[in-house]
Amino acid sequence: MFAAAFAALVLAGCEVADPPVCHPGIPRASQLRAEPTLSALKYHTHIPRRAMSPTAYDFWADGKYEYNLSLQYLLAPKKDATRNEDLCAHGISLRFRYPGTPADRERLRVFSRAVAPAAGLDAQNFEARMLRLIATNDKYRPRLDVEGNAKLWAGRLYHQGRGDYFVMTLLWEQPDSPFARE
Repeated sequence: MFAAAFAALVLAGCEVADPPVCHPGIPRASQLRAEPTLSALKYHTHIPRRAMSPTAYDFWADGKYEYNLSLQYLLAPKKDATRNEDLCAHGISLRFRYPGTPADRERLRVFSRAVAPAAGLDAQNFEARMLRLIATNDKYRPRLDVEGNAKLWAGRLYHQGRGDYFVMTLLWEQPDSPFARE
């Protein structure tokens, strides 16, 4: 009964606590969602770690089932975890319909400026690089030539049921935790 009530509140767009971040400077979801360009991200889903899917994540979207915009945080066990549920965010993705609208370009700018310091990147150069990727129609893959302290995956990603999206994902090193390999 409690789980159903909690799920109903979450799907209704009520505030959900941000998970802690694994590395200083990673922007919290509430910080990004407070930006006017990302305020449409009202629908939240939390996917816990499972044996067949060991990666947990928090996902915000502008629609309950069909969405044009989303923000996803990849979660890993905290370094000082005492339970499997003690998680922190070590990765962040922004996704919007490909090729994007002027509003999506503004979202890209806001996202770039928010994540660049934690990733050790220059925000303007990072944003310009993402705009070039959109223009070249390059597929979603690792970007190995990016210097900084986070790994970058970015490009156009096809979803069978939803169509093309532009996705950029920054991944920081996961904490060394006794629960990390379970």
